[in-house]
Amino acid sequence: MGENTIKGRVIATHGEILHELIKAEKKFPWWPTDILHAVSILQEESGELVKACVQYHYGGGLLDSVRHELYQTGAMVYRFALGIDTGYVIPVEVTSADVFHFRQNLNTIVEDCKVDDEDEVERREQRYVETWLKERGLKFVKL
Repeated sequence: MGENTIKGRVIATHGEILHELIKAEKKFPWWPTDILHAVSILQEESGELVKACVQYHYGGGLLDSVRHELYQTGAMVYRFALGIDTGYVIPVEVTSADVFHFRQNLNTIVEDCKVDDEDEVERREQRYVETWLKERGLKFVKL
């Protein structure tokens, strides 16, 4: 099936998203058990997509970077959707202020990284997320 047809392009795009999903699940086998933290991960990926689009639109950014972020965002949409089927819990000990500070601190960690190594940035993000959740007695589940 050629990629010139709509069906062919959908199949190819789906394949790219599944490839990113497999990579994400290997690298980060955990997933939040509460819906707010799960959607925060999805939002973070979509924010990276917006950033790549802005960079592309105003020059200097690559369309390949937009595609890459798009596929990663698609993978997180799948993870979020799969989490809905397992049921999200509502952690009563987490306030909206906690979530605000969580997102603010995570964004600061990413912005302050002076490394070009994407894997190192992700490792730092993962350490922060795991520590933050552990301090609050929250757990991740593997889907």
